[in-house]
Amino acid sequence: TVAKLRAPDEGLIPADIPLIPIWADGYLTAWEATKPSWPAKALGPQGKTIRNVLEQATEGRIDPSMFRAALPAWLRERFAEQKM
Repeated sequence: TVAKLRAPDEGLIPADIPLIPIWADGYLTAWEATKPSWPAKALGPQGKTIRNVLEQATEGRIDPSMFRAALPAWLRERFAEQKM
């Protein structure tokens, strides 16, 4: 996953649409387990939008444009802000 975050051409999100709800649920589970690392104030409007998109995806309501462009860009931005 770290290698995928570093490689801009690497797919971060499953290409197979039926797998996206499972992926989104796993991501939200990790988000909840590390809630102190995701303060609501630090998320900003884009982070809140992404959170909403992930929640909708767990219910099968998938916005393909968000999952192909906005979400990977947001994930890479969040990764770049981390000290690894």
